[in-house]
Amino acid sequence: LLLGIRVSFLGPDGAREHLYSVKAFAGDGAAALLDKWRSKRPVAPPWGDPVFGVPALHVVVLAFPNDGEMPGLKAAPDPDRLKRLLTERVLPAGERARGRRLSLEPVKYKPERRFIARIRVGTVQDSTGEKAEQSLFLRAYADDSGEASREATEALSRKFPFVPRPLGHEAPLRLYFQEERTGAPLLPLLPDARAPALVEETGRRLRALHDSGVRLAR
Repeated sequence: LLLGIRVSFLGPDGAREHLYSVKAFAGDGAAALLDKWRSKRPVAPPWGDPVFGVPALHVVVLAFPNDGEMPGLKAAPDPDRLKRLLTERVLPAGERARGRRLSLEPVKYKPERRFIARIRVGTVQDSTGEKAEQSLFLRAYADDSGEASREATEALSRKFPFVPRPLGHEAPLRLYFQEERTGAPLLPLLPDARAPALVEETGRRLRALHDSGVRLAR
């Protein structure tokens, strides 16, 4: 059994959240996994142990970003490393990620499979000093499905401008960056008089994607 959970901690500074993966075993697998992690250097979370066991339940708990199948996740909570990756792999030449603050908001986490997060980061033009803010998505994968997904998304974005474009990737870490597209959720607009036209346009776009001939990775 493998679960991803989000835990809220209430402290003097208010509520804070952290992601954990919980792996349960039918036999002695938990002890073996703990021994394996003792030989590694797990990344310490803001509080608590990075990896610990619950022997009575045959369970091992790993604090994010520790994941046995996605070592690239270790870059996620490291602002300096992420800014370096963004500067080298995503931003145009002459532009770099800046500032002390880099926001990473987890969106979806399937332990040992994939991870999606929204990144907000400041940028600066080296030639002019002009500063800006940028939002994008980070995707991490445990296998080569990330590369297949990138190729499919790139093909779709060339055909359809409404599809978010891939922005860059770090293949050895299986990390992929994709632009963020903003818009209004369709459901709250249904009572609006424009609803029929909006639903019809959504249907046309979905049909165009299905008829594109691009095979999507799962």
